[in-house]
Amino acid sequence: MKLFSCLCFGVVGFSAANAQTLHLVLHSPPGEWIGGGVDNDVTYSLSTAAIFDVELATWNGAPGPNYLIFNMMELPVSTHYMLGQFGTQMLGTPLAPGTYLNAERAAFASAGHGGLDISFEHRGSNTLTGSFTIHDITYHQQASTWVLDSFDASFSQNSEGRPLALTGRITYSTVPEPGSLLAIGAGLTLLSIRRRRNTA
Repeated sequence: MKLFSCLCFGVVGFSAANAQTLHLVLHSPPGEWIGGGVDNDVTYSLSTAAIFDVELATWNGAPGPNYLIFNMMELPVSTHYMLGQFGTQMLGTPLAPGTYLNAERAAFASAGHGGLDISFEHRGSNTLTGSFTIHDITYHQQASTWVLDSFDASFSQNSEGRPLALTGRITYSTVPEPGSLLAIGAGLTLLSIRRRRNTA
């Protein structure tokens, strides 16, 4: 069992803010651990979610962003919690459209492997194998930070060497909203428990 806390903040809008949405589709066959054997179709919105966090980073001195994290939770708190990670940091290339076979758990991927890690409803994998296809990705640089503009990827993930695969698709988009008012939100600390399957 892994215990972690997440610090998130209320929405801050600017005169040229973006409306951000993430659409998650999951197919989990009966007996599959991460999805709990249930299909899900969830749309997260920056303006309504309890947690809506998108991080695009560069690891290992690559020339562009090679690690992407989506951290999402609907209201009420603890509803449809999703943590999605995609990485090419061990391939030596930035994230780009293409199919990535023989993926391993993203944060622990070995050399020559793409990284993937989809958790849902606080269920995660200790080890996994899988593949993913990035159909579209666009981003820009703001000062020293990479900012994601759009992302569309499908994936297949097997947890703990099990034959049942979680499959699905994540689509992220931003739409400019000119004329938004500035609103400063208060900080909120949320405590989440990510359960891992006991394979003993």
